[in-house]
Amino acid sequence: MKYTLDDLFVLGKRSGNEKRSFLLIDPLQAKHLPVSPTKALAMMDTLGSQLAAAYPDTGCIIGFAETATAVAAQAATHFPPHAIYLQTTRENVGDTRNPFLLEFSEDHSHAVRQQLRTDLMAKQLKFSLLNDRPVMLIDDEISTGRTAGNIIKSINGALPLLPKYISGYVIGSVINRMDDSTRESYAAQGIDCASLIFADVDGLEERADRFAEKPPAELTDIPAAEFEELSVEKKLPDPKMGGVFVHDLKMWLNGFNDEAFELIKDRLPERGRVLVMGTEECMLPALYLGKTIEEKTGAEVYSHSTTRSPIGICGDEEYPVHEGYHIASFYEAGRDTYIYCPAEYDMVIVVTDSRDNEQSRRAMEDITRVFAKKCGKFVLICNK
Repeated sequence: MKYTLDDLFVLGKRSGNEKRSFLLIDPLQAKHLPVSPTKALAMMDTLGSQLAAAYPDTGCIIGFAETATAVAAQAATHFPPHAIYLQTTRENVGDTRNPFLLEFSEDHSHAVRQQLRTDLMAKQLKFSLLNDRPVMLIDDEISTGRTAGNIIKSINGALPLLPKYISGYVIGSVINRMDDSTRESYAAQGIDCASLIFADVDGLEERADRFAEKPPAELTDIPAAEFEELSVEKKLPDPKMGGVFVHDLKMWLNGFNDEAFELIKDRLPERGRVLVMGTEECMLPALYLGKTIEEKTGAEVYSHSTTRSPIGICGDEEYPVHEGYHIASFYEAGRDTYIYCPAEYDMVIVVTDSRDNEQSRRAMEDITRVFAKKCGKFVLICNK
């Protein structure tokens, strides 16, 4: 499938971020804007199949949190089963004395600090299973390449033998806005770039500045509605805890999805609109379940996710985010988390991998407040 820049890009504005005011929002990414999960996965599959065709012997794929976690993981499913998939994260994922736990910065982000555990990567290197294979980093959008450069430096510092044995690095993305000189500089260092769209888009700061945005709203004086809580026993893959093999990533995702659908199928409306939401870095399981509901019922299904990204709200017709709320996180008390573009649905299903039951319930109560006048039936699907 071919995509144009108009398919994959609308301009938004960051709220309270002085480093970079604009935000590129992908309407097919199922993060900030609701979209058919089938359409979202089709875009991710297109990226994955193109990357795998160009670099079929890739030994390791690294996805970037938060917005690219679904894009990267779904793209990774197109690589050989013995390839490994790791994910950066903004969560704390281990003792900082662990030599395979790296920290790096995403300088323009609302949350600068990120971590990456390379345990499985180090093990594969030890047994010569990464020899002559590229390591691929996948993000939704590459602008300057600085974040990718930071993580490559961190990996090479922690695994100094790695550059001697792998065939190089690849930076994969949905959109790549790096200028020619930067890409040439990276190529000289053995770093390739591959993307669905290479686009030189100028004047984004000026274009974003014309929108008079305001912060997401606070939820006040809105009573919470009741919701049903279901638990899936099949464990989700957790690539942020050192990495998983692509074979296991696919097996665990499909196993979780099959069990989740069996739990929810008799509760679904025969027709109407259903929203299947992910939570922060846990995006892909919601897309799988949403697509299955689309395929097996007559419902009109949408998916997007809660996020830690503070996006400005604006009523301008050309602006993509007209409504948004500050809500409790499913993972940690006091963490700033948001939801955007709520619409009317017959049912809202939230899929989370949070292990904090009480925090999940507090966040779910906020979800019911957001949709209080738009939906009457809510389900929380946990993975305990």
